[in-house]
Amino acid sequence: MEDESAAWLQLKREIRVLRVGLFAVLGTLMAGLLVANLATVLLLSPMARVFEDMLGSASKAPQLTQMVLSYGRVSAGMLPFLVLTLVSLPACTVMVMYRRSLWPITVMGLALIFLAIHVVVVWLAMLIPLVQIIQGMNGRP
Repeated sequence: MEDESAAWLQLKREIRVLRVGLFAVLGTLMAGLLVANLATVLLLSPMARVFEDMLGSASKAPQLTQMVLSYGRVSAGMLPFLVLTLVSLPACTVMVMYRRSLWPITVMGLALIFLAIHVVVVWLAMLIPLVQIIQGMNGRP
């Protein structure tokens, strides 16, 4: 009987350590993605000027790039970051408040996926047309 309770206590300790480690990893990823999202949102205004200088007008850029640039102009580019933060902070809060449940980890994972998709879409919308413009300036198709 004592062996079972000792094994049970050891299992509970190991699960607690794994949970804390998982929370630490997810929290670090969330912080990193928030910083990356802030960087992408802050770069939208300078990138709009680059497109206007190189193309004569940002309206000549691809449709996705135009959508991202107009999205970045809302509230001087801070509204998108605030929306992303408002997605992330409740996820972190829920994760800390309900540590013993599995659904906060799910919410945090979904928030991480949302933030990662946002970073990738914004970077691709900015970089692919810019690379094509630079290649066109060098005479490469």
